Amino acid sequence: MIDYSYAILLFAKDITGGGADKFYWFDDGQIVETDVQQVVELDRIVVCHDFWLIRDVLFDKAQDIPELILDLDEFRITISGDPKDRILREKQDITNELIRYGTSEEVCSQYKKMFYGGEGFDIEVALEAATAMDKMFCFLCEKASVNDEMSRFLEVELPVYRLLQRSMASGICINSMGLKEKRSEAEHDYFYALKNYSATHDMPLETPAQDAIEAKLNALGFDLNGVSTNYVLEFLPHEKNFGNDTISLLNLNSTRQVLSSLSISSDLVRPVIDVFGSRTSRVHLRSPSLQNLAKKYRTILKAREGANLSYVDFDQYEVGIMAALSEDPELARLYETGDMYDLFATQYLGLDGNRKAAKQLFLSYAYGMSRDALVDAAVSFGADRKSAKSSFKAFTKYEEWKNSVWSEFRRNERIGTLNGNYYKRDVYDLKLMSVDNLKRLANSAASLVIVAMVSNKIHVRIFDEKGKKVIDKSEKQISSKDGFTEFCQQLKFFYNKDCLSFDNQQEVIKLAMSITGYSRKLSGKEKRSAVSQVVQGTASLIFKKSLLAVSEIEDVTIVLPMHDALLFEHNLLDTPNKVVEIFSKVMTEELSDRVKGKASIAQFS
Repeated sequence: MIDYSYAILLFAKDITGGGADKFYWFDDGQIVETDVQQVVELDRIVVCHDFWLIRDVLFDKAQDIPELILDLDEFRITISGDPKDRILREKQDITNELIRYGTSEEVCSQYKKMFYGGEGFDIEVALEAATAMDKMFCFLCEKASVNDEMSRFLEVELPVYRLLQRSMASGICINSMGLKEKRSEAEHDYFYALKNYSATHDMPLETPAQDAIEAKLNALGFDLNGVSTNYVLEFLPHEKNFGNDTISLLNLNSTRQVLSSLSISSDLVRPVIDVFGSRTSRVHLRSPSLQNLAKKYRTILKAREGANLSYVDFDQYEVGIMAALSEDPELARLYETGDMYDLFATQYLGLDGNRKAAKQLFLSYAYGMSRDALVDAAVSFGADRKSAKSSFKAFTKYEEWKNSVWSEFRRNERIGTLNGNYYKRDVYDLKLMSVDNLKRLANSAASLVIVAMVSNKIHVRIFDEKGKKVIDKSEKQISSKDGFTEFCQQLKFFYNKDCLSFDNQQEVIKLAMSITGYSRKLSGKEKRSAVSQVVQGTASLIFKKSLLAVSEIEDVTIVLPMHDALLFEHNLLDTPNKVVEIFSKVMTEELSDRVKGKASIAQFS
């Protein structure tokens, strides 16, 4: 049962930009036309989809957007815990989901044309789509409540969504007069870097594609099994600095693309913003992705006339969060004493002056790189092997905490932050069968649990993620195990997988693994992802709460969130200090005073 007041909003986009956009409420089973002012002034949650299509239309006509906006697709992704949903979001739209809630494929196709403005508004089509949206919203609310995601969504994600969408709708000022010069400079820097990159690393004279980078890494002897390319480039040492050079070149290419996307004829840009842009809830911008601008080119952004720009950033943010969550005394000491990476370089690794290497090594350790690989990497940077070995034994409480995170992830099949934002393990598929002999069961598969009735006796066969057959047990082998009776009850009425809900399937899989004694081990990638989810997810939570607190300062206008930092406008000289105090205070309070949060005004460009 939904305990909060809401209204379903439908729209028909005027793709010509002529202002003929239409808006409709779904009210008591009826479609009722409304106007922009009524949409903006509604004192309930406005439930819609693809809000980015109508955001600027609403703002231009009413100089505001609704107080509470819930985009159904964003809500679904925010509470799903599955990173693949974010990837699929870029390839699909709301109609892919509405089919699951009773809308026919034909109606979905018509509705898609309607809201994109390619077809006239049809009341019957709109009614069926709106009814499905209503069902979808109710289902997602119940799912969020059951999965402990609702409080974070209502208290943090929903108000931050409105705050940042309004900020982007009002626009970011750019120095269009200097844009042409910046474009030329970026083109020169990029092609100069590309020429050196190609010559140094024997790569083609072109922006390296993902497969080309992976092929080069394989040729250099890196094992990419179970690790992301970005992880290898960023955290592992490379011959001739291939990793850093690749990252730098790709960043330069992103910068020139952003600059090329800006219009010389306009002093204002209004990016599309993903407030939940990654599985850890990072804020991402696109069209254009201003966050990808290299520091050298950020002067293209400017304050409104009479205002000033300032940039606040947390100091050694990840380290502070790790120290608080793990309650590691040595990590807390290094964080509180000064620059943790400088101290780690000098006091532990003997790499005086090489802060960059110390940071790379520590974060590799913190997120789960093996001890042997860490020591080898440290030695490659010039550290003494004995010193390197002892360095990574200094954080005993953090090591215990890391292991507790992995244990929880393995036990519960999900891991979260201080307030929701769960990341789920990849699920296994389930296949229920009834056969007369074992020869009819599959002998090769991946991430699959087969539960078969073989001559009226249960047989369980399990294949792991790599396709290895890890369990192949008969009823005789499992009938004495705890949970077998419950397992049989689950199966009593279900001999076809399609009869089971997703949750039913996962329960059957869990019981099958339990009674057969199969325990899924965490891969290296899963271990890194689990720690990242807790640390980075907590960082996103603190950052978003800081944004909400800062927005209460009358003199502050939020301009651009940059990962864990914020570019903002102000008029008064003491406002930046107030913002720093709020960032530090929110971090301290969210981490229960286990560390004192640190932030400062930093150089933006």
